[in-house]
Amino acid sequence: MGRTHSYAHYLLTYHHNLRDIKKSQAALKALKKPADRADFKAYDLRLRALRRRVKRAKERIRHTDEYIKTVEDPYVRQAMFYHYTKDYSWLYTATKIGRPDAADTIRFMVMKYIKELALKKGANRL
Repeated sequence: MGRTHSYAHYLLTYHHNLRDIKKSQAALKALKKPADRADFKAYDLRLRALRRRVKRAKERIRHTDEYIKTVEDPYVRQAMFYHYTKDYSWLYTATKIGRPDAADTIRFMVMKYIKELALKKGANRL
């Protein structure tokens, strides 16, 4: 069975997953079929590993996008969208939301929401 991570982990690793997809897809394109039949097993293993890596990263991104859509607080939802999926700074995120003077406040709201989510998940596991 695979590891399960919290949504907080998925939020914080969103761009790593995007980078994984790009790197793996580039490696897939560069992967050449071997001329020698003896090398085919290694080729097949590498091909499967790259495809699995892309699939898992896309799955994590999809879960994160779905989760962000379920956040009830509109400020927190927008802040998560801009900061985590668009990779905007907290200041630019606050500007996009319409509160350029409140970048730290918005960051604290999101962090508080993520911590509360982690505590709820932890309590549900007991």
